Amino acid sequence: MTKKLLLILSAAFILAALPPSSTYAAPCEAPVTSGLTQVTPRADDIRYVYKTINGKLHKRLYNYTTNKWVGDWILVG
Repeated sequence: MTKKLLLILSAAFILAALPPSSTYAAPCEAPVTSGLTQVTPRADDIRYVYKTINGKLHKRLYNYTTNKWVGDWILVG
């Protein structure tokens, strides 16, 4: 038991006395930027549009990205 404790303490002392190792990272290139920022949407903006037809509420999908209707009018309730 005493030998184990002495061995553990010796190892801890040796490890604590060693200088920390350095990690060398390669320099990275600065990103190329221009004065203009351009955003490209990844998905269409599609939302429901609501309308009352003959006193009843209907909905229909509209693609705001392409400015086109999607599908037909659907009675909501």
